[in-house]
Amino acid sequence: MQLLQDRPGLSIVVTSYERMISLHKNLTSLVSQNMGDVPVEIIVVNNSANVDLRPSLWTKMGRLLRQHPQIKIMNSLHNWHIYIRYGITYFALYDTILFIDDDLYFKDETMMRDMYDTLMTLGDYDIVSCWNMLWAEWTDTELTHVSASMLDPDLTELTKTDTCGPGISMFNKKLVLNEKAQRYLIAWDMPGLTDYALGLLPHFLWGGTTYAIPAYKRVAFSEQF
Repeated sequence: MQLLQDRPGLSIVVTSYERMISLHKNLTSLVSQNMGDVPVEIIVVNNSANVDLRPSLWTKMGRLLRQHPQIKIMNSLHNWHIYIRYGITYFALYDTILFIDDDLYFKDETMMRDMYDTLMTLGDYDIVSCWNMLWAEWTDTELTHVSASMLDPDLTELTKTDTCGPGISMFNKKLVLNEKAQRYLIAWDMPGLTDYALGLLPHFLWGGTTYAIPAYKRVAFSEQF
């Protein structure tokens, strides 16, 4: 069986909805990351019919897209919310996927490579994220959790967690390709669950886990958070 580290490359999926200041900061940070010899593609899904993203000379965003042809744009007339990023994953060029929301950006140009190198040391069904939770106490009706995220200065080493948010998560695409996974990722009867499903899949289906990587002052929310 071919190992994950034998299939180099990273596909980044960014979903966006009318946050152009944030998206520009997000994409600028992505193209500034030092990935060495690891090839990267960036796929931006524009969920707004009111925005037309395309390379041009006449806008700040257009010039950024013109300068970086590795950024691929999908303009949609329908707002697919976050569901669309799972569909995009199926067509991504590389086996390693990074989901990142358009209101997040990297402040440290080595952060994305650190996430990638860390994932290469883990299992095929593990996730590396900067937005994680540990479950502290629970009953039949209540759950108490503590954060393990990019906002926490005390998180200084890779830490196993109970779940993570999909908004900044790196994983092998095989995690979401299985039919069982799809059933939980796109929960049409309870759409709100979709935002939580990805971080639970490794534990629930595959015996994997989620990991929080130290990211304090290395990743941040934009002003349009």
